[in-house]
Amino acid sequence: MLLKRLFSPAKKVDILRKLDYMGFMKNHLGLILISLFFFAACGGPSSPPEPELSTEERLALPANIVNGERLFRTCAVCHDKAKEGAHRVGPKMWGVYGQAAAVHKDFSYSAAMRRSDVIWDDASLDAYIRAPREIVPGTRMAFDGEPDPANRRDIVAFLKTLQD
Repeated sequence: MLLKRLFSPAKKVDILRKLDYMGFMKNHLGLILISLFFFAACGGPSSPPEPELSTEERLALPANIVNGERLFRTCAVCHDKAKEGAHRVGPKMWGVYGQAAAVHKDFSYSAAMRRSDVIWDDASLDAYIRAPREIVPGTRMAFDGEPDPANRRDIVAFLKTLQD
């Protein structure tokens, strides 16, 4: 930052030429100084980082589908979001919103999931993502749950987009 203020780009080029002429760039100190000049030119003006929003502040905003998709990457270890293709360890998530649990006939669900009377809506998905084994005792899902209600809401908003 200090070097940015001290030297304009044209001045830096002039200094580099003089250093090279003096043979200064042949030793390590020259390389260090050259590196400092280049790093000082990187990044443009710095701005303070955006403050993190609290869970309450995030819940006051509309659901963030992009964040939900980003958070789904954790789920994607076991669940695919694609409409076509094979299931993974867990069932595909395409088309589950609004459906009864164990909707994919070509997936081998746990007996607990097949017996459950869960319909996957906002409330049931939120509860299940929070604590899967509380909602469907005996489920094979290994995920312990997402404690942040804003994250759960964003994941549910993303899951709602996975349908025709």
